[in-house]
Amino acid sequence: MAAVLCPDLVRYESDADLSESLEGLLGSHPRITSGTLTVRVDERLARTRDFRVHGVPAHRAHQRRRTELVAAERARLRLDDHRPRVP
Repeated sequence: MAAVLCPDLVRYESDADLSESLEGLLGSHPRITSGTLTVRVDERLARTRDFRVHGVPAHRAHQRRRTELVAAERARLRLDDHRPRVP
């Protein structure tokens, strides 16, 4: 894809590792296995794209719905009628 975007860019091959394992982790994330998390450069863009396309909109929809439900319950319970007023 980069060749299409930057056809004149000089390219070269690299022997750099595309993955790295992080050890000694104590978390319970599903990608952590036996205290080790393997991070791969070549999947990073796909994972962030998936998060941007699916995770972020889902979180924002959840926040919107939660705000709507709280507002509806606040109105149903008439909570504003029970706030102290200063004369």
